[in-house]
Amino acid sequence: MLKLLKRIAPVGVGILLILVITVTVSLVKSSNDRTPAINNANDVYASYGDLTITNEKLYTLMKNQYGLTDLINLVDGELFKDEVEKVDVNSEEFISFVKEQVFQVEDLSDLEEDEAQDKWDQVIDSLILTGLLTKSQAQDKDYTNESSEVWNVVKEYYKLSYAREEWAKAEYLKKYLENREDGNMFDMTNAENATSSVEKYFEDNYTGKVTGLFVPFTSEAAALAMMNKYGINTLDKVLGSNDGWVSSTYDYYSKAEVEESDMLTYLQVCEAFFKMYNEVYAYLNEGKDVITSDSYTKVLKEENTIQSVIAALKDALTDKTYGASVTLPTVAYVNGEGEATITWSVDNEKYGKVENNVLNGDFSTTDDGELDIKLSFEVSYKEAKITGTATVSLDNEDSDALTSIDAVTVEPFYSYELKEELLNNENFKFQWTEAEAEEINATLADYLSVDSTKLTISTKPTEAYKSYTVEPVKIGNYYYLILKLANHEQTDLFEKTSDGENAKDENGKYIIADQELYDEIVAKMTEELLTDNAINEMLYEKRQNHNVKFYDSYLEALYEYEYKYFYETTLKANDYDEYKTTKKNKKEVVVTFQTEAGNKKSVKEIKAQELYENLEKKYAENCVANLVENYILITDEALNSVYNPYTNTIINETSYKNLMNSEIQTLRKNFESDYFTYSYLSYYGFTPNFPAEYGWKKFIKDYFVVESDQELLTSSTYGGTIYADALEAYIDNLATYELIKDEMEEAYQDWYKVSVINLLVYIDNNYNANDAAENSAEIALEEKDNWTDEQVKLAKELADLMYKFANQTNGATLSEQLTTLVTLYNEAAYEYNETEWNAAYANETSVYEFNYFGKYKLQGLNVKFEKANSYDSSSSILEEFADECKVLWNQIKDLGLLGKTLDTPLIGGEAFYTDYGYHKIAVLSASEKVDLPTADEVKLHRALTLYNAVVTKIAEVDKNIDSYTQSGYDVSSYEAEKAYLETKLEKYEAVLKEILGDEFAEDYKLEEDVQEKIDQWYTSAETTVEGGTLVTRSYIAKLTEIVDSITFANSNGKAEFLEFLDLLLEQCNKADEE
Repeated sequence: MLKLLKRIAPVGVGILLILVITVTVSLVKSSNDRTPAINNANDVYASYGDLTITNEKLYTLMKNQYGLTDLINLVDGELFKDEVEKVDVNSEEFISFVKEQVFQVEDLSDLEEDEAQDKWDQVIDSLILTGLLTKSQAQDKDYTNESSEVWNVVKEYYKLSYAREEWAKAEYLKKYLENREDGNMFDMTNAENATSSVEKYFEDNYTGKVTGLFVPFTSEAAALAMMNKYGINTLDKVLGSNDGWVSSTYDYYSKAEVEESDMLTYLQVCEAFFKMYNEVYAYLNEGKDVITSDSYTKVLKEENTIQSVIAALKDALTDKTYGASVTLPTVAYVNGEGEATITWSVDNEKYGKVENNVLNGDFSTTDDGELDIKLSFEVSYKEAKITGTATVSLDNEDSDALTSIDAVTVEPFYSYELKEELLNNENFKFQWTEAEAEEINATLADYLSVDSTKLTISTKPTEAYKSYTVEPVKIGNYYYLILKLANHEQTDLFEKTSDGENAKDENGKYIIADQELYDEIVAKMTEELLTDNAINEMLYEKRQNHNVKFYDSYLEALYEYEYKYFYETTLKANDYDEYKTTKKNKKEVVVTFQTEAGNKKSVKEIKAQELYENLEKKYAENCVANLVENYILITDEALNSVYNPYTNTIINETSYKNLMNSEIQTLRKNFESDYFTYSYLSYYGFTPNFPAEYGWKKFIKDYFVVESDQELLTSSTYGGTIYADALEAYIDNLATYELIKDEMEEAYQDWYKVSVINLLVYIDNNYNANDAAENSAEIALEEKDNWTDEQVKLAKELADLMYKFANQTNGATLSEQLTTLVTLYNEAAYEYNETEWNAAYANETSVYEFNYFGKYKLQGLNVKFEKANSYDSSSSILEEFADECKVLWNQIKDLGLLGKTLDTPLIGGEAFYTDYGYHKIAVLSASEKVDLPTADEVKLHRALTLYNAVVTKIAEVDKNIDSYTQSGYDVSSYEAEKAYLETKLEKYEAVLKEILGDEFAEDYKLEEDVQEKIDQWYTSAETTVEGGTLVTRSYIAKLTEIVDSITFANSNGKAEFLEFLDLLLEQCNKADEE
């Protein structure tokens, strides 16, 4: 029943300092019974029939399930008292912390409102069930009202968790810094630490930004069509064969050689990119251009222009011979943009000198009158300077040799810079860090990164083509044209020397160039240090420093295990301060600690009574319900015919002895053989560490909350065979044929099974989808709220159009036809003329002769086709999709075509919406329903299932007996288990014989048609009925019915118990609604 009870982790979600040890199987304690007593331990807390729940019994159960977590909170509440008092519950930091714990997200906007409210409601239910919040306080359940009483309680609840975490962070950093020899949090440069320095973090994470843009297309053909539209020659023999884009006016067949005048200038390239970008993205900007003439500025690139001058100078010197003296140009003219100045020198004056801009060669160094002189030059233009070298050939015997180098004239090199208004546009992105580009696509980031080798920014005008993709590149589901306009390299973190090394001041310290950036990096590195492990380590250390000691051996065992596990398994630490258990007894004190670390006079203690009272306020009703439920189940003679622990009555001595020998004695023998210690934990799975010296009686009391070996057989906390069999029978009685029949009939009415093909129209505004199914689904969900009214209208229109044009293709089947159409769609150009489109449609022009699809592509619509898949009413598909499948199945049923492959697929109606986009499906076939099983068939199936389960178990036991007998081991426990199983088998066999009569055989199987009915309807219906709230509701009803017969020592006990049951019933109702 209590699986519906949601508990708030008292330590604080996210920190998980101490794990709540749930009731499974683990072992504990020694003959020295270190269990501090509570007050009035033997007084009766509640009673019903032969069940007596003493205070001690209740305390043992509560301590078992919740004790350590609550005790740690009590201890920490004292250790962190000052920190808790300082918490500002209205501070932004604290509220953010609480929200992250409650909603499990850092940003609430990541959740839908109903999802956030559901999480908040769960918290409210938990707080009410644990008595931390009253119903009257929970009137305002709006999670957004941070001043409500619920919020006030939640804030109070999380104060300790927050204070504890903030203290641990600060303490960890303090400790970390103390261990640093230089007194700095981190090494500054790679010279000190190449793996974790501030400089290394800077290099890895601060890569600068790139300004640019990319234009996505659904196919290479679509990209080429738009390129051609905007003046780019896309002929195979031209595109990609030249350094950049060639004008579409160039005719390869008239002139095979591309000349410079045939090439697009860099500005023309940029303008073509802008136009293509506008056309593809206009649908996201109300049909208007995103990049207008006001969005960018033409900028003179001085260094690029100088490179043009240098190229012209070298061209003037190449393949020319000059005389003994040459007049060198001192200026170069930049057409319309002024002039550049040139200064010259000779690298080696042995061969000549430059005086007054005249080069005179020294021909004494040569025998043939020829001389090659290497010149150095510096070209200055506006604010830029570039140096270089060139070689001039002199000949003092050539009368035709040139005597001067004419001044060159070059065209200025311009680029476009995007204005801040465009760069700051929230809807369109033109600047990326490498990490931001990777969020779209890792391959795209290879192009849009500062240090990209695929797209580079060069100062040489002849290499301008290297800054854009000359041909479309395939990335993910799209073909991209990408333009890199500028690199914005990250500023240096440290001052640099002339040779590029990190500069130091006179004291030998590195000189920080950007203190704000340096501090930002240190803050981020610091935050990365503060992991959950770091926080938990400090909390464990604090408790060690405050000498936390447990005097309850069970709680001590739990804590010691968690402590050891944290250091050795989580941290993988070999050298740590071991938690030392104590052998001391304290009659009433469960834990002690020092409020001042190291001060023995500051010891504070928490008594068992205080822990009991703390647990009782929150968990008493829950635990009483558990104990009464167990009593009701085990004392029902129809469910248990072996042993009643409440009256200590053996009902069936043979079965009782067999179970004690096979089940309990084996468990006890393993315990007393020390199998439940650290050495065997990984094998047996028992935690924490329970050596034999802990003591068997103490162990079963602490760990399973039972007083005797026999009680293990009937206790839910252990799950012994008597309990398990009784529960199985109880559920079988509850899950009547009538209930399961109702579930089967509902499923029968809702059932359908169809084989469908699916055409999906979707949007991908970020153009980051790829072929991976998981990625496609994720992208579709991201876009679900971004549809415009125009896109919705056109999506439905497009879906109809695809099916209408399907038979125009050569495909033999509708599936093949739609596959072909999707390819045609992707290859279609991004163009649309309404008049031409309407005329083509009216004239039924073929899809091969007219581009119908550009209209939809210009609105950002994508198309995907999914081949035949079978779906039925149990398929995990979206509700809208399931509804359409059911509608079409019914139509086929009405046509009398169920169970047949349709000659013509049945096409659905108007495209319908799911979170993935707009679907239009067609059914290829629809299956007939299998009949429901009859009551007799179900009865036979259930009897046969029980019988076969025992037969299988006996076979397993026989195998063990044979195996261990051959090895010389004692097999008496297996023989006892087999004897008990054979008794069960006789009972189940009798039931089967009563049903089958002479048809019974040990290997009897259901007829195939009956098995098909069971598989189709019964199995899932049974699971639904039994797995829902059926058992919980039954327990609530029984407890409500007998509540007047339950005696509570507390006068308010009955009222509080009834309120608890009401809350559980509300949770059942919510669970059923979901």
